[in-house]
Amino acid sequence: MRYGWAILIGGLALVFGVVLWTKIVRYQVPRELPVGECTWYADNRAKEAGWDLEFRQHFGRDARKWGDMVANATLVQEPKVGSLMVLDSWGSNPYGHVAYVEEVADAEHFTVTHANMMVGVKIVARNGVPIRKVDVVKSGSSVSFGEGKASYKLIGFLVKK
Repeated sequence: MRYGWAILIGGLALVFGVVLWTKIVRYQVPRELPVGECTWYADNRAKEAGWDLEFRQHFGRDARKWGDMVANATLVQEPKVGSLMVLDSWGSNPYGHVAYVEEVADAEHFTVTHANMMVGVKIVARNGVPIRKVDVVKSGSSVSFGEGKASYKLIGFLVKK
Protein backbone atom coordinates (compact mmCIF):
# COMPACT_ATOMS: atom_id res chain seq x y z
CA MET A 1 0.00 0.00 0.00
CA ARG A 2 1.33 3.47 -0.81
CA TYR A 3 0.70 6.60 1.22
CA GLY A 4 1.18 10.18 0.25
CA TRP A 5 3.28 11.05 3.31
CA ALA A 6 4.66 9.63 6.53
CA ILE A 7 6.41 11.06 9.58
CA LEU A 8 8.69 8.96 11.77
CA ILE A 9 8.43 9.86 15.46
CA GLY A 10 10.48 7.78 17.89
CA GLY A 11 9.88 4.54 16.03
CA LEU A 12 6.24 5.25 15.19
CA ALA A 13 5.16 6.23 11.72
CA LEU A 14 2.15 8.50 11.35
CA VAL A 15 0.57 7.82 7.98
CA PHE A 16 -2.56 9.83 7.35
CA GLY A 17 -3.21 9.78 11.09
CA VAL A 18 -2.85 5.97 11.40
CA VAL A 19 -0.12 4.83 13.76
CA LEU A 20 2.04 2.00 12.44
CA TRP A 21 4.91 0.39 14.40
CA THR A 22 8.21 0.55 12.51
CA LYS A 23 11.54 -1.14 13.08
CA ILE A 24 14.34 1.19 14.21
CA VAL A 25 17.48 0.55 12.19
CA ARG A 26 20.78 1.53 13.83
CA TYR A 27 23.61 2.62 11.59
CA GLN A 28 26.92 4.34 12.07
CA VAL A 29 26.93 7.91 10.90
CA PRO A 30 29.87 8.59 8.57
CA ARG A 31 32.73 10.37 10.32
CA GLU A 32 32.56 13.37 8.00
CA LEU A 33 35.78 14.83 9.39
CA PRO A 34 36.79 17.66 7.05
CA VAL A 35 39.51 16.67 4.59
CA GLY A 36 42.74 18.47 5.40
CA GLU A 37 42.09 18.97 9.09
CA CYS A 38 44.33 17.36 11.71
CA THR A 39 41.38 15.26 12.89
CA TRP A 40 40.86 13.87 9.38
CA TYR A 41 44.50 12.84 9.12
CA ALA A 42 44.72 11.37 12.65
CA ASP A 43 41.55 9.32 12.14
CA ASN A 44 42.80 7.97 8.80
CA ARG A 45 46.34 7.28 10.08
CA ALA A 46 44.97 5.39 13.10
CA LYS A 47 42.70 3.35 10.83
CA GLU A 48 45.66 2.63 8.53
CA ALA A 49 47.49 1.23 11.60
CA GLY A 50 44.52 -1.01 12.48
CA TRP A 51 42.72 1.22 14.99
CA ASP A 52 39.19 2.20 13.94
CA LEU A 53 38.35 5.11 16.24
CA GLU A 54 34.87 5.01 17.78
CA PHE A 55 33.46 8.43 18.64
CA ARG A 56 30.89 8.92 21.39
CA GLN A 57 29.11 11.47 19.19
CA HIS A 58 29.36 12.54 15.58
CA PHE A 59 29.45 16.30 16.06
CA GLY A 60 31.64 18.75 17.97
CA ARG A 61 34.71 16.54 17.52
CA ASP A 62 37.32 19.27 17.79
CA ALA A 63 40.81 17.88 18.37
CA ARG A 64 41.03 19.20 21.94
CA LYS A 65 37.91 17.16 22.83
CA TRP A 66 39.19 13.81 21.61
CA GLY A 67 40.25 12.74 25.10
CA ASP A 68 36.55 12.53 26.00
CA MET A 69 35.21 11.72 22.53
CA VAL A 70 37.07 8.58 21.49
CA ALA A 71 35.28 5.70 23.21
CA ASN A 72 37.83 2.99 22.42
CA ALA A 73 40.83 4.84 23.81
CA THR A 74 42.44 5.64 27.12
CA LEU A 75 44.10 8.98 27.84
CA VAL A 76 47.66 8.63 29.22
CA GLN A 77 50.46 11.13 29.83
CA GLU A 78 53.38 9.39 28.09
CA PRO A 79 53.75 8.97 24.33
CA LYS A 80 53.52 5.49 22.85
CA VAL A 81 54.07 4.50 19.21
CA GLY A 82 50.63 4.46 17.61
CA SER A 83 49.04 6.82 20.13
CA LEU A 84 47.40 10.14 19.29
CA MET A 85 48.84 13.30 20.83
CA VAL A 86 46.02 15.68 21.82
CA LEU A 87 46.74 19.38 22.32
CA ASP A 88 44.47 21.97 23.91
CA SER A 89 43.34 25.15 22.17
CA TRP A 90 45.56 28.24 22.06
CA GLY A 91 45.19 31.93 21.13
CA SER A 92 44.51 31.69 17.39
CA ASN A 93 43.22 28.11 17.45
CA PRO A 94 40.12 27.31 19.52
CA TYR A 95 40.01 23.69 18.24
CA GLY A 96 43.31 22.26 19.51
CA HIS A 97 45.39 19.79 17.52
CA VAL A 98 45.82 16.03 17.21
CA ALA A 99 48.78 14.15 15.73
CA TYR A 100 49.84 10.51 15.29
CA VAL A 101 52.88 9.33 17.27
CA GLU A 102 55.24 7.50 14.89
CA GLU A 103 58.40 7.07 17.00
CA VAL A 104 59.30 7.42 20.68
CA ALA A 105 62.89 7.97 21.87
CA ASP A 106 61.88 8.49 25.50
CA ALA A 107 59.06 10.05 27.53
CA GLU A 108 60.12 13.58 26.49
CA HIS A 109 61.26 13.06 22.88
CA PHE A 110 59.11 11.61 20.13
CA THR A 111 58.10 12.10 16.48
CA VAL A 112 54.61 12.74 15.12
CA THR A 113 52.96 13.05 11.74
CA HIS A 114 50.10 15.47 11.31
CA ALA A 115 48.13 17.74 8.98
CA ASN A 116 46.98 21.35 9.05
CA MET A 117 49.80 22.80 11.11
CA MET A 118 52.80 24.24 9.30
CA VAL A 119 55.56 22.71 11.42
CA GLY A 120 57.80 19.87 10.35
CA VAL A 121 58.98 18.46 7.05
CA LYS A 122 56.45 17.56 4.37
CA ILE A 123 56.75 13.80 3.81
CA VAL A 124 53.76 13.11 1.55
CA ALA A 125 50.49 14.59 0.30
CA ARG A 126 47.16 12.84 0.81
CA ASN A 127 44.15 14.14 -1.10
CA GLY A 128 46.37 17.10 -1.94
CA VAL A 129 46.97 17.82 1.76
CA PRO A 130 50.60 18.05 2.96
CA ILE A 131 51.38 15.61 5.74
CA ARG A 132 54.28 16.68 7.94
CA LYS A 133 56.65 14.85 10.26
CA VAL A 134 58.20 16.66 13.20
CA ASP A 135 60.17 15.91 16.35
CA VAL A 136 58.41 16.90 19.56
CA VAL A 137 59.82 17.76 22.98
CA LYS A 138 57.58 17.28 26.01
CA SER A 139 58.23 19.37 29.09
CA GLY A 140 55.78 18.82 31.92
CA SER A 141 52.29 19.42 30.56
CA SER A 142 53.37 21.17 27.35
CA VAL A 143 55.12 20.31 24.10
CA SER A 144 57.14 22.19 21.50
CA PHE A 145 57.83 21.21 17.90
CA GLY A 146 61.34 20.85 16.52
CA GLU A 147 63.47 23.86 17.36
CA GLY A 148 60.37 26.01 17.88
CA LYS A 149 60.07 28.41 20.77
CA ALA A 150 56.28 28.15 21.03
CA SER A 151 54.86 25.61 23.44
CA TYR A 152 51.41 24.08 23.44
CA LYS A 153 49.38 22.68 26.33
CA LEU A 154 49.29 18.89 26.17
CA ILE A 155 46.03 17.17 27.10
CA GLY A 156 47.56 13.73 26.73
CA PHE A 157 47.99 10.74 24.47
CA LEU A 158 45.17 8.46 23.39
CA VAL A 159 46.07 4.78 23.32
CA LYS A 160 43.92 2.00 21.93
CA LYS A 161 41.87 0.12 24.56
